[in-house]
Amino acid sequence: MDEKQLSWFDIAEPKKDDSDIDITEFISILGRGRKNALKTHEIAQRLGNDDFGRQNVVRRMKQIAIEKGYAVGSCRSAGYWLIETHVELNEVCLEYQNQIRGLQRTINKLRDNYMESRKV
Repeated sequence: MDEKQLSWFDIAEPKKDDSDIDITEFISILGRGRKNALKTHEIAQRLGNDDFGRQNVVRRMKQIAIEKGYAVGSCRSAGYWLIETHVELNEVCLEYQNQIRGLQRTINKLRDNYMESRKV
């Protein structure tokens, strides 16, 4: 299937099949290694879009890039980059694992709150 360049906001919403979204430009602007990471606003500017909602778009582009085989790292403090070392890979994976643990605590608390509210 030929890849097509979609508009900025077409990319923001997850689709069932993102295989046709061209992320070549996104990948080409990312620096190699965390030391060359770009913040969301820098990526948006380089891609020619400074509009509201850019955080969701860049996150989605990162997700698509990973699904297409690119090792894209990200963290709140540094931004987005192409992972260059095992250390960077491990740091990114650890951050994801911490996010998962935080989400699991929220899920557990939500369930507890619901069950507590059902008691009479």
